[in-house]
Amino acid sequence: MFYGIGHAFEAAKISPSRGNPNTTNPTDAKYELTSYTRSELVRKARYLEKNSGQIRGILRDLKVYGIGKGIYPNAKSGNHAWDKQAEDFFFRWSRHCDITNRFSWRECQAMILRALIIDGEVFVIKTFNAFNVPKIQIIESHRLMSPETESSPFISDGIEFDRYGRPKAYYFIIGENRETTRVPASAVIHIFDPERVSQARAYPHIQHSINDVIDRKEILALEKKKVKAISDIVHILKGGQGMSLDGDYRVDVGNRPEGTSTEALNQILGGKNIRIDPDESIDVHESNIPSPTFSGFLTELDRSGSLGILPYEFLIDPSKIGGASVRLIASKTQRYIDDMTQLIDDRFNDAVWFFVIGWAIDSGILPLQNWWWYATWTHPRKLTVDAGREEQQNRANVEMGLKTLEESYSECGLDFEDEMRTRADNARFIMRLAGIPDSEPIPLYMLYKVNGTQVIENRKIGEKGNDDE
Repeated sequence: MFYGIGHAFEAAKISPSRGNPNTTNPTDAKYELTSYTRSELVRKARYLEKNSGQIRGILRDLKVYGIGKGIYPNAKSGNHAWDKQAEDFFFRWSRHCDITNRFSWRECQAMILRALIIDGEVFVIKTFNAFNVPKIQIIESHRLMSPETESSPFISDGIEFDRYGRPKAYYFIIGENRETTRVPASAVIHIFDPERVSQARAYPHIQHSINDVIDRKEILALEKKKVKAISDIVHILKGGQGMSLDGDYRVDVGNRPEGTSTEALNQILGGKNIRIDPDESIDVHESNIPSPTFSGFLTELDRSGSLGILPYEFLIDPSKIGGASVRLIASKTQRYIDDMTQLIDDRFNDAVWFFVIGWAIDSGILPLQNWWWYATWTHPRKLTVDAGREEQQNRANVEMGLKTLEESYSECGLDFEDEMRTRADNARFIMRLAGIPDSEPIPLYMLYKVNGTQVIENRKIGEKGNDDE
C-alpha cells in the first residue's frame, strides 16, 4: 500500500500556484545535452561573445588575471641542473607551439580559457610537424561530430567509447569538407569541466546567462529606438481654419519665398517638423527613462548575467560595496580564476609537458631523469585590493614561518627556485666586489634576509682587527 507518494517532500508536489519546470525525468547527461541543444547553446554564446560588452568583459578579465604573461612550468625532478635544462627547452619550444606556428604557449592558453567559457570545451591534438617536432593543434568544439557513414551505440556526439565508457577515438571535421577524421583518444586532450559522471560533452559556462543577456540587449535597443524617435520630432505646426495644406501664412524666417513649408523649417530649425490638419493632434510621449525602477531592472539582469562566472561587483559596479565586502569579492574572484586555471593545469598543461619532455628524452635532447614528468606551474600574480597591507602581512607570515618562501613567490607569479638562483648570483657578484673569493660560501643571510653591505663591511673590519692582534 502506498501512502501519498512524494507528500513528505514539498518540492515534489505539483501546485497550481507554482510553475512546473518543463524537463524530462532524470537521465544520463548525454541524453539531456543532445547535439542540437549543445549546438544552439554554443551558437548563442558565440553571438554574445561578439556583441555583448558584459561577456567580453568577463573574457578579458579572465585572460588578464588568469593567464597574464602565461602559465609556465617548474620542473620538480629533484635534479636542479636537469630541471633548469628541461625548463629552458620547454620555453624555447613554447614560442611557436601549435601546428600552424602562429600562436605561442600563452596565446594557446588564453584561447583555451576563452573556449571553456563560450563553448564549454575545447580539444587539443598532440601531433608532429614535417620535421618530427612535437606540436599541438587546437580544435574547436563544433568540429567534433559523429560520422554520417557509421552508426554505433558506442559513438555519442563525435566520441567513440568502449564498453567501460572510456573514450577510444574522436571524430573531427578537419578542413573545409564535411568528412570526419578518426583520431585515437591517446592523441587527443579533451579539456572541459566535468560536472556529472555520465557527461560526455560540455556546454558553455555562460549558458545560464544567455537569455538574461539577450533580454537586456533587446530591452535597451527598444528604449534607444524610442528615445531617438522622440528626439527626432522637434516642432509641430497646427494651422487655423481654412488654411491650405501647403501653407498660406508665413513665419519670419528671412526673405524665403517658400514660407512655412516643412522642408524649409527642417533646414532652418533642424530635426523633423510635422504639419497636421486643424482637426488633428499629435501627443508627444515624454520619456522618463531611465527611471529608478527601470535602472534596477537592468541591474538585476546584469547581476543574473554575471552570477556563476565572475561576481557582479567585480565585473560591473563595485561602487556600492566597501571595506570587508571588497576583499570578499576579490577573494571569490580569485578563487574562481584559480579553479579555472587549475583545470587548465590538470587537463592541458600537465599532458603537454609529458608529451614534449617525453619526446625530448626519447630523442636524446634531454637525459633520462627520475621524476622527469613531474612539474608544477607558475601562475600570474594574484588579484589584490590592498597591495601595501597584504605585502606587509605576507612578510610577517614568512618571517613567522606561517608561510613558506615558495608560497610567497608563487602568489607573486614567480618561481621560487629561479628567484633564489638569481639572488645567489647577485650575492656572489656583491661578494666579488667586496674582494671575497668565490671559494667562500655565500652566507645564508644574503639569500634569506638580505642586509649584505653592512654585514660584509662588519666582517672585513673584524678580520682586520684579528690580523692586527
